[in-house]
Amino acid sequence: MGWKLPALAVVLWVIALTLAGVAVGQVIGGPEGALTGAISDQGLAKRHSLRLGPAAYAWVMVKPRSCVQCGAAFKPRREHARFCSAACRIIWSRRDTGGQLTGDTALSWSISAMNDTIQRLCKATGIALPDALALVSEAVWWVTLVDAAMIRYHEAAYDRALTGISLDERRATEGTFAGLRFVRNWMGYHADPADFIQPGHDPGGGDAPVAAWTWNPLPAAELSAVSPKGRKWETARYRHYDACLARKPLGETLTRAVAFLTGICPAP
Repeated sequence: MGWKLPALAVVLWVIALTLAGVAVGQVIGGPEGALTGAISDQGLAKRHSLRLGPAAYAWVMVKPRSCVQCGAAFKPRREHARFCSAACRIIWSRRDTGGQLTGDTALSWSISAMNDTIQRLCKATGIALPDALALVSEAVWWVTLVDAAMIRYHEAAYDRALTGISLDERRATEGTFAGLRFVRNWMGYHADPADFIQPGHDPGGGDAPVAAWTWNPLPAAELSAVSPKGRKWETARYRHYDACLARKPLGETLTRAVAFLTGICPAP
């Protein structure tokens, strides 16, 4: 099943998200962050067929890396991690930006935008499929952006929040974020957004609220074109998607993620 927005609407939507990605990326991660934000949003304009193959699963076995700031060895928590701690990232960012530190300002703004998007998603009902898919994509984008910023700048608080919940809840929370990163990387880039979402209906046969729609189970994606290192990360993200998102309501998984993040750093 596929869907298409009018060409002008697609162009305007991509331009808007690209500008937002550049702005937030610049203040959170410096020039590198701005480039990442731009690349991520430009991908929303692409539509590629997703070659699906048999499920292939492997846990991520990450090798230690050297921190670009202090040189210490560390185990990366994200595929492109470059720093051993938030302190090293902040020192590097201050040096690179002439002493200006605006990460928390950008984070507060991003949390507000994330909460606003989730509220709109939870209230949405009776809207067209393209509009619902755009709203879901925006929500996933904000949640994964805030999650990454939290780990970069407030890693100690992030870890305290994880250790403060039960083991089962921690696994569900970390699995939810990993699954959402899989959606972010594939939805609209390599797969039709509609393939991810199963619209629902209320008992009377009408459209159910968008938050009650569910994530579709998906076969494992063909990753032969991905580097071996990237393949391990993406395979693990797919596994978490299948375990923690597939067949579950959109609202349940997204509000779980938002509740955890706002518990660390409440919205202003």
